[in-house]
Amino acid sequence: MPKHAVPLTNVKIRSLRPTDKVSRHFDGKGLYLELHPNGSRYWRHKYNYKGKERRRSLGTFPEVSLAEAREVHRQDRVLLRKGIDPAAKVEKAPTFKAITERWLDKHKRGVLAPNSVENIESKINLHLSALDDLPIDQVTGKVILEQIDKLEIAGKYETARKVLQITGQISRFAVASQIIPHDITSGLQGALKQRPKANHHAAITDRVEFGGLLFDISQYSGAFETVSALELISLTFVRPGEIRRAEWCEFDLEHRLWTIPAEKMKARREHKVPLSDQSLEVLRKLINLNGNAGYLFPSTRSKTRPMSENTLTVALRNMGYTKTQATAHGFRTTASTMLNSSGKFSVDAIERQLAHRENNSVRDAYNRADYMEERVRMMQWWSDECYAMMLEAL
Repeated sequence: MPKHAVPLTNVKIRSLRPTDKVSRHFDGKGLYLELHPNGSRYWRHKYNYKGKERRRSLGTFPEVSLAEAREVHRQDRVLLRKGIDPAAKVEKAPTFKAITERWLDKHKRGVLAPNSVENIESKINLHLSALDDLPIDQVTGKVILEQIDKLEIAGKYETARKVLQITGQISRFAVASQIIPHDITSGLQGALKQRPKANHHAAITDRVEFGGLLFDISQYSGAFETVSALELISLTFVRPGEIRRAEWCEFDLEHRLWTIPAEKMKARREHKVPLSDQSLEVLRKLINLNGNAGYLFPSTRSKTRPMSENTLTVALRNMGYTKTQATAHGFRTTASTMLNSSGKFSVDAIERQLAHRENNSVRDAYNRADYMEERVRMMQWWSDECYAMMLEAL
């Protein structure tokens, strides 16, 4: 550090103004901040190794804070005392894509349901692919913000928030794996231009309007599998991902039961769906068309993959329903609202059929009743009601 110079502070760093030449601002023992005419601030470590002066880049400010730069500088000095050149120990960092794949693989083997992982993977591929080939230590806050800005300019504020959240999780995974020293996204939360309001799934709760939707589904000119999926989701009110990924091996038509395995459920708990007469009719028509092996609703591109997550939404839009009127997830809200207002069934039975977890963790741990007898009656009553509402709408 030059004579009479004092260590840097965050206030001092932020008060620095660029000139027409590169200026250096020393912190001590070879650590300094290099300020360029364009305003860029680079951390440098100047040191001697075997009689030769060397310089090593430690990142940019504010992506690398003063405290973080000092810590890397301290680690460098430890290596120098051992006779090791810090620059020689720097290995090429894995790419953002490589880290992302490792992070996704962890979640595929973890607690997230497959449809949740699929949703995350889709957002990464759509909105973060520009970062794929960058070494993870070169992905800065500025680079991420550029991707977020594109979404906000397009008015996709909720997507921007989720993409930033995902990027932060990937970044913190890299920190925990000791690949990068700090979270790339720290400090970016305040950069979002708009905090999105809670986005509840649109749903129809009026009897006549819902009956009209059911009639429109029955008359829809789209693929038979799409119509069948919409009919079955309206009768069973499972989540869209559970419908899309349904496989014939989960169905016991003789005992009128659909058992969804735990790994496909949001709560990671096996879920049973009693099948009404109307549900069985939909299933038998599907068997007559495609047989009873593999997915009930396979992708049009490959029988080994499930129906696209956008298929049901596109069908609803083609019928003339906007995103503020009806969604594939909204069938759950419709059923919940009407079943509860009917007064015919207990709240516990309705919640169990919706596969909701009890908010009270203690009660959830002790409440093992499945209310199956009541749920069987409830699912038949609901299917009969759906048919009645459709007739009322005519």
